[in-house]
Amino acid sequence: MQERQYELKPRDVLFFRDGRPMDADKAMKDVRNIGHGAVWPRPDHLYKGVMHALLKETPGADFGDFPSLKVIGPYPVKKGKGRDPDVLYLPRPLDWDMEIGPCTDTDLPEPLRCGFIDRTEGKKKLPTWVTEDDFLRYLGQGDRGLYYEDEKDDAGNVRKDKNGNPIKAIKFPYSDGELFDVESRIGTTLDHNTGASKRVKGQHASGQYQGEYLRVKKNVSMWCCIDTGRIGKGNGAPEAPETPRTFVIGGQGGIVTRHDTDINLDKVVQRPDIVEEGEVFVRWTLIAPALFQCTGWMPGWCKDSRNDVAEAERKPLGTVMFPGCEKCKLVGACTGKPIYFSGWDTETGIKPTMLAVPQGSVYLFKCDDKTSALALIARLHLQRQSDFGPQGFGIGVCSVVKPDSNN
Repeated sequence: MQERQYELKPRDVLFFRDGRPMDADKAMKDVRNIGHGAVWPRPDHLYKGVMHALLKETPGADFGDFPSLKVIGPYPVKKGKGRDPDVLYLPRPLDWDMEIGPCTDTDLPEPLRCGFIDRTEGKKKLPTWVTEDDFLRYLGQGDRGLYYEDEKDDAGNVRKDKNGNPIKAIKFPYSDGELFDVESRIGTTLDHNTGASKRVKGQHASGQYQGEYLRVKKNVSMWCCIDTGRIGKGNGAPEAPETPRTFVIGGQGGIVTRHDTDINLDKVVQRPDIVEEGEVFVRWTLIAPALFQCTGWMPGWCKDSRNDVAEAERKPLGTVMFPGCEKCKLVGACTGKPIYFSGWDTETGIKPTMLAVPQGSVYLFKCDDKTSALALIARLHLQRQSDFGPQGFGIGVCSVVKPDSNN
């Protein structure tokens, strides 16, 4: 089955646990376990949901029979009012309201040479998701005054800095609360062997837990892209069936229903072109988490790990090792706190905890010429360039930027 775009609509609340353990609420006299499940689904949640649905719907199928399954998303979509079009939301870039400039005499890790510096001072309250229009303005380095307002004190007076200039603040006209809510519910702990309520001992052990659930707003759905591929390997393998109309995603049996959509991510975020010759700076902004298991925060393809090359002959750290991109080098990064997650397998038990670079993180590459920059953009823009790529990790979009001062 070829790649198809869908909108997923949940029937009720959804539960997506992150890497945090069931936590105890120490503020209460009786101990309550709290499950943090009100997080937006990661791409692997979608991948596993589709995989299990295909296994259930395909007679005789087993794990490993869908090796070419690939997903993108999910991302929020807010239904437009009246004749207004639906609005796709994408992860807010972590370098929002930041300038790129050279950094010297700092403790930046190798091979970084550029830093991301805030344009406005003070605390900022920024949404996790931004509309596609705002995201496109960000890619094109549009109006730097977007959503800027003069900051005021309690008396309504404009606050000024030591030079007498008004202090600016960012105030978005929308928030994450317009897309989804967090709900808390009480549940009973079950024994996985008997399926009955788990017997607990202790004065403060009730055998119950409090779970935080994600409830998507009525006018909001989840956009995704799914390619079920083929059953088995090889060109002669039959096409896999389309994603089932309804399937379970996340924990506790949360069901979603898929619907066709006209939203196409390739058309929303088009590949940038380069007109001028000479040195080019390419910015790669992740719209999905990325896993680089061998290098951590840095993309693994920015390190020369060839086995047949002597250590002295290896290319400098940060050199992009894609063919045709050797003249491109990683010089800047703006990454957030890692996403911790693991899993459970009925055969092996608990899976090892993984640390993913969060969506919205940004990488800056210095390319010696237009040709190498275009080659890099072709390899990165809306492509899967991290571990577990088919599961939706390592997808980003490219833009061409001009740092304040070349380095």
